[in-house]
This record gives sequence, C-alpha cells and structure tokens, in this order.
Amino acid sequence: MTVAPYVPEPLPPAGIDWEAHIPQIASANRALARYAGIIQAIPNPRSCSSLPPP
Repeated sequence: MTVAPYVPEPLPPAGIDWEAHIPQIASANRALARYAGIIQAIPNPRSCSSLPPP
C-alpha cells in the first residue's frame, strides 16, 4: 500500500463573500479583545513575590 501526503486546497478558498462575514468577524474580534483584557487583569502567581512557592 502506497501512502500519499495530504495536500490541502490553497487558502483562502475562492468565492467567499467577505462582506457578508464582516459582522461575525467584528463580533469575534471584540470577544477576543475582552478576553485579552480579562486575562491581563488576572495576576500571575509565579510572578507575585508575596505568595508562597507552590
């Protein structure tokens, strides 16, 4: 049996109506920005010198 590597189609696929996807892209971008802000507010326990070592 001969094994051949998988070769995907080139990206981006042709025929995508990008204008129709702009609202979903914008919504996803806002959600990621909120998530990044929340993550920045969480202290890193490894960098806090007042915490005892694990």
